[in-house]
Amino acid sequence: MRENLKYFVKNIFACFLSILILVLFGSLFIPKTFAQPIHVTNFSDLRDLLADSNQSGIQIQIDTPTIVSVENYNGCGKQKYIIGSPDISVLDGQGFFGIYGNGEGQELHLSSITLCNFSKTAGSAPGDQKNGATLFFQNNAKLYFDGNVNIISNTISGGGGSFDQYGGDSAGVCMNRSDLYASSITINFIANKSSDASGSALYFNGSEVIFFNDKILFQDNEAGDEGAALWAWDNAQLSFTNSSVTFLRNRADLSAGRATTNPNPLGIGGAISIKQNSVNISFQGTTEVDFTSNSARNGGAIYTGGTINFECASVVFSENVATSSGGAIYNANGLLYLDTSNGDIIFTGNQAGAGDAAGHDIYLEAGTSNNKW
Repeated sequence: MRENLKYFVKNIFACFLSILILVLFGSLFIPKTFAQPIHVTNFSDLRDLLADSNQSGIQIQIDTPTIVSVENYNGCGKQKYIIGSPDISVLDGQGFFGIYGNGEGQELHLSSITLCNFSKTAGSAPGDQKNGATLFFQNNAKLYFDGNVNIISNTISGGGGSFDQYGGDSAGVCMNRSDLYASSITINFIANKSSDASGSALYFNGSEVIFFNDKILFQDNEAGDEGAALWAWDNAQLSFTNSSVTFLRNRADLSAGRATTNPNPLGIGGAISIKQNSVNISFQGTTEVDFTSNSARNGGAIYTGGTINFECASVVFSENVATSSGGAIYNANGLLYLDTSNGDIIFTGNQAGAGDAAGHDIYLEAGTSNNKW
């Protein structure tokens, strides 16, 4: 009996020791991304965690209903994760940038979070540009939307120029030669305002953007110059695949009856504006796209001098308005593909202020021949 008890105790001890060794040894190889997230309740803590480039793959949990306020930070660090609560989390910042990533290896993941009420004012001299009031990533930094993200009621004003001048572009997300990826989530861009410039919700300069299997809403965004929902430039490549994309009541051209420091607002592309032929935007697969009640001076929904390819399940242009030309689409010698082999493309109730010759649905600028339908 005593021998059996000794044997039993010896085996229990051996098992316990083995488990302890496995836990200690295994912990050296378990990625930090699977560790328990760090909880933060103030902006200073968040800034310090994300700016520490020596920590890779950490997760930061923002507790609801925390409002993280007042300060901004520069430098998101490497492979950082901000994960909100299942319902809503809010960052509320004021400063030079909201969240800023700069350079190769800088990587930020956002999930289940709302970014709102960021407000920036740009200056009018070199070095005073304040692009990306909420999120500004450049020089090969990477931004991932891993879970539902809301970009709501952010504003940027002043500067009165483009990204390459002294501008104040994009109240929401500004990507300058950096990439954005999102898959199988819901993204809302609502009521963002760039009063003097472009791309209130999304601004892409030489970037790759991939949306796959997402539900995306651009609603009530306003820009004083171009592309209230989306502005793209210099070889930017954007794809919407197997997604639902809605552009609702976005407006470019705030100059009429409103204060602006932009001396020559173009007011083009109520939802989307691209002017370079190197830019390519594609809607493909089972994607369904709806442009409703967007407005601008030219191109109530879209102004394009680049390539826009609709070869998806369905596209609807409804009740879009241009005060001059191109109620739905203004094609400035771009390449426009309207492919109905996968589904219908419908134009209904669009209006151009300059009359029938200005194209209530589509206006082709003189010399434009690059169209496929």
